[in-house]
Amino acid sequence: MRHFSVQLDNFSPHSTTGSFRFSEHVETIICTQIEEIIPGLQAIETAVAKGYHAAGFISYEAANAMDSVFKTRTQEELPLLCFGIFKRRESIRKRNPADSIFQLSEFQPDISKQDFNNAISAIQNYIAVGDTYQVNYTFRLNGNFSGDIPSFYQYISRNQKAEFCALIQMDQHSIVSASPELFFRWEDGILETRPMKGTAPRGRNNFEDKKNSQNLTTSTKEKAENVMIVDLLRNDMNRISSPGTVHVAKLFEVEKYETVLQMTSTVRSELPRETAFSDIFKALFPCGSITGAPKIRTMEIIKNLENSARGIYTGTIGFYSPGPEAVFSVAIRTALVNHYKKSIQVGIGSGITIGSNARDEWDECWIKSRFLTEKRPIFRLLETMRFEEESGIFLLDAHLQRLLDSACYFQFLCPIENLRTSFANFVKSTRMSSAKIRLLLASDGKYELQFSSLKKSRSSGPVRLKICKIAVDRQDIFLFHKTTHREVYNSRLEKYSGCDDIILLNERGGITETTIGNIVVQIGGKKFTPPIECGLLAGTLRQKLIDDGEVKEKIIHKDELQSSEKIYRINSVSGMQECVVLEG
Repeated sequence: MRHFSVQLDNFSPHSTTGSFRFSEHVETIICTQIEEIIPGLQAIETAVAKGYHAAGFISYEAANAMDSVFKTRTQEELPLLCFGIFKRRESIRKRNPADSIFQLSEFQPDISKQDFNNAISAIQNYIAVGDTYQVNYTFRLNGNFSGDIPSFYQYISRNQKAEFCALIQMDQHSIVSASPELFFRWEDGILETRPMKGTAPRGRNNFEDKKNSQNLTTSTKEKAENVMIVDLLRNDMNRISSPGTVHVAKLFEVEKYETVLQMTSTVRSELPRETAFSDIFKALFPCGSITGAPKIRTMEIIKNLENSARGIYTGTIGFYSPGPEAVFSVAIRTALVNHYKKSIQVGIGSGITIGSNARDEWDECWIKSRFLTEKRPIFRLLETMRFEEESGIFLLDAHLQRLLDSACYFQFLCPIENLRTSFANFVKSTRMSSAKIRLLLASDGKYELQFSSLKKSRSSGPVRLKICKIAVDRQDIFLFHKTTHREVYNSRLEKYSGCDDIILLNERGGITETTIGNIVVQIGGKKFTPPIECGLLAGTLRQKLIDDGEVKEKIIHKDELQSSEKIYRINSVSGMQECVVLEG
């Protein structure tokens, strides 16, 4: 192998783990046969003992080397083990991923939905007769790839913002991983594993995230699945740990990622000083979270039921350095690109128990694949406020709370106290009698404040609105957060002329908002505004009017505009503006 490079990145906004680059390549240790694996791990240990650093991967099918009773399919696409030996390991600062230049075809599963359903039924039959308690059943998605591999890596890193991102480039293949799951960490004599079992979709806002998270931690099925794997890993760790040191440090924690919520638990132990690098793999590999329990019989079931070899998927990627220090991920959310064939393969799967529903498990698999298809734009959070010399910044606390909620949702850093100080300094020092304030917050917590004079405009009649004929999708998260990514608004507004703004409708024909404000409709002498669930921003003035009892929430359909007495566009800068609806 002429070329072998490794970069390991932590794009999680809330983790202190570093990102690493390995340089001054010495050699590459490659194992293609089962009998070569343990000597390969020992060669890695010898190199690290000399002060070198090792970084690379182990494929799932290497399991038989760790214990001859583990059964897997045969795969020849990748080496079973491949590690570069390097003189230098350099820590680098976290970087925000850049734009991406590549093309993906539509992915095709290597299994039909009916075959998936049949496999789930077969697994539940195995469970019913006592062969297994849980099986992590997986399949492959295949597609075509063209373009720049580092760009693709940047793309999925941004989509996932995971702690264990990796790009491994070789002659024929590249491995692109955005794994959120720790396989093991070995440092200062402490061994830590963090199995990940339990998945739920992200909501559209914090409220829905909290609801989905609560459903996850109270789900009998998800908790049972998590506990089974925790027990399996405790058992595996006991094989090499000092007596009495294996313990569950954290149970049923929910971690937030760009596209999914995941439930994890943390197990720790102390290792004897004489523990060898290969001992850890012989005890733990493959990780129980991606096999099921009990491991031996379950891996046999996996071999019989899955359509194809897993390869790097559910194997492990990581590094081993002097110290000793080692960090390895479970290779999920991981793609294998074949440069020569211009193909890409991604594995997905879910944990199957006796209580699993085949349709739900199929849906969960596709939820996990969203990191490939759900592109997240680069944007900043935005708040626009009104300042008056006599009264200060209107609804400042409400604006900051909304900013904080969105920052929590998108996992942006938000220095709320620094912001308060900046606003206080502005109010104290400004000579403006009134001003429009724009607050822009980036993902790393850096913010910008823009101030412009706010002249009192003379009334030029009602705001002219037209009804947009292109519906918005209530599942679009950017309808629920004020950001600089305004594609959903701008792409519609530009199609209309002869008006000041447009009224947006959702796919059910319900009124949502305008492009810069909420809508209030007066019917029968009472004022109503659509509920948030219809697909709209939680405006600060809107919420104040609701809290004050001046406005009530109600689903409003397009035809109700004709019979309404008055229509208002509202926001905290312009206040409550009467409107007229034009044809066209």
